[in-house]
Amino acid sequence: MVKHAHARHVVVALSSDERHAVLVVQDDGCGYDPDVPALRRSEGHLGIELLADRARTLGGTLSTTAAPGAGTTVRLELPLS
Repeated sequence: MVKHAHARHVVVALSSDERHAVLVVQDDGCGYDPDVPALRRSEGHLGIELLADRARTLGGTLSTTAAPGAGTTVRLELPLS
């Protein structure tokens, strides 16, 4: 996250219940425009999309929340069984 986000702080939280494990990574970096990943995919850059595909293959979800200048949050939820 430091390399791409220029973040000064990163918070990593891991939690679980009987059914799911949840990993949340949040930074205070530069964020990004949510429309840019679609453009980046068309240029052959797949990073987050590959991670989201892998999460779906495992029965989970990967979501991102970002805005320019407002940091980024990545949330991964996976089933435990």
